[in-house]
Amino acid sequence: MLNFTAERITLIERFLNVFSVANVKYLTADREIKGKEWIKYLNSKHIPFRIRITNNTQVFNRNHTKQVNILQLFRLPMDGVMILNSTRKIWGTDVYIGCLRRKDCVIIISNERSNLLQDYAKRWKIETLFGCLKTKGFNLEDTHLTDHERISKLFALLTITFAWCYMVGVWLNKHEPISLAPSTITLKLTPMPSTQFNLTFQPLDNLVL
Repeated sequence: MLNFTAERITLIERFLNVFSVANVKYLTADREIKGKEWIKYLNSKHIPFRIRITNNTQVFNRNHTKQVNILQLFRLPMDGVMILNSTRKIWGTDVYIGCLRRKDCVIIISNERSNLLQDYAKRWKIETLFGCLKTKGFNLEDTHLTDHERISKLFALLTITFAWCYMVGVWLNKHEPISLAPSTITLKLTPMPSTQFNLTFQPLDNLVL
């Protein structure tokens, strides 16, 4: 874990050498990107973060008398959301904790309380973009290309095509709104890019076939 942390820190340092912390609104990361040294580093650089943690993480209860499973801090209905008012110590650092109740609860820690769940949810758009480029859309991996120049040109083409599909999907959504999941409505999010992408891609895919 320390080796991976060192690699992440090196990457952030390279970024900060070109840009400044002032240009970082916040950093988001999934459950694999965690650790005491990582959180300590982000705080030392004054980088706001929204990081998902595993549901078996141990944390002190309200009275700080014993450690409990973090899920015990939240009693929520399905699609319910909650952010604790006070910080709790995780990996030796005081953090704010928020939870979105789903089949697999989404628990986020942050060094800022405001909008931490909404901010993290925007990360899902990155995952859906990868899906559109791969198995849920263009099947990019099926090309088996290895030449860097050809891959670069293909990415440029797919980027333009994705942007076109997405923008047409936005237009179609205005005329016939997409049904949103309850959690999306609760967090006041826009539809996922894959949803608007598919409004255009599926008919286009059928036409090509």
